[in-house]
Amino acid sequence: ERGSTCINLSSAGQHQKYAKAVSQARSAVNAHSSTFSPGTFAEVNAVRRRCDKMLVSVGNELVLALGQPDASEPTEAALAALERASRSAAEAFYRSFGEYNSVVKQALEECHASSSASTSPDWQAMRCFDLLKNCLGEMRAWLCGALALPRSGLEGLPARATTDLLFCLREQRARTEELRALAPPRMLELLGAAVEMDPELRSLLAKLEESLDVCTVRKAGLIPPRLWRLITSHIAKIEQLQVMLHNYASSPSSPRSSPPHSWQGSPPTPPRRAHASSPPAACQTTPTTQGAGGTAALSQEDVAGAALALLGGVRGDGLLQEDLHALSGDQIKQLLLLRLGGSEASAH
Repeated sequence: ERGSTCINLSSAGQHQKYAKAVSQARSAVNAHSSTFSPGTFAEVNAVRRRCDKMLVSVGNELVLALGQPDASEPTEAALAALERASRSAAEAFYRSFGEYNSVVKQALEECHASSSASTSPDWQAMRCFDLLKNCLGEMRAWLCGALALPRSGLEGLPARATTDLLFCLREQRARTEELRALAPPRMLELLGAAVEMDPELRSLLAKLEESLDVCTVRKAGLIPPRLWRLITSHIAKIEQLQVMLHNYASSPSSPRSSPPHSWQGSPPTPPRRAHASSPPAACQTTPTTQGAGGTAALSQEDVAGAALALLGGVRGDGLLQEDLHALSGDQIKQLLLLRLGGSEASAH
């Protein structure tokens, strides 16, 4: 909701697809309104009202600028009016970005403060997952909102906006390293595969951190929808691993005599976020194999053995076969999706 609102304000509400994205995101957040405290959800609605008011103001200013008699053959006055409208859109975008960041931070702090296991390694890891996803969500909102601005609007952003972007880029890297430190040894390679960015996105962010020039993104030919998909895909992959490791750690059937050191016990269920995709749908049928004699059900041992082979064995992901026996078919599928690059067909 934060990201789609930023894009919609930057484009002065001129693209219906962005307005539709805002509506859909708000509906998704509303569906989970019971997970917020009354005060926080009231603040969410207050932020929405202020953003809607800014959208009307920016839209009206743009209409007036475009409606001038000489707008088809721009004069100095017409160009000045368009520049003012662009700068108003930039101001509205940056204000909404800050207000949403505040309310998301408030919601996360309440969520984490409500846990009774705040000193456990499991809780610390789940908290780190949440903060990493939020950092990526901030980055997505900032970059996509800035890309949707005309050049004059981009130039009108305050200097501190660049500082915000730099902070996002560096925090994303710090949270990723924190997760690596919290993960048990046998999960490190799997975690590494999950937090590995798409090469295009990784290269872009490296150049951006070096130059702090959003025009770098434009020169790369990335438009807001494309960049949105790249970052959203990365957020979804991280959430997928978060859910899988939560299920792995809390599995009551695990035969291990000693669980991995930092995933012992049952960590808090990761809260659902509107900015991340849901994990893969559960397999609805028993895994089967087709042979000359027809279809035969695979045993859990068969499934675990096949998964172990695909994952490279003990020297690959560091997972022992008995660890895989403790996972359900859907948990194994999620693990394979991460390891095989998200190919549903390959995992199935």
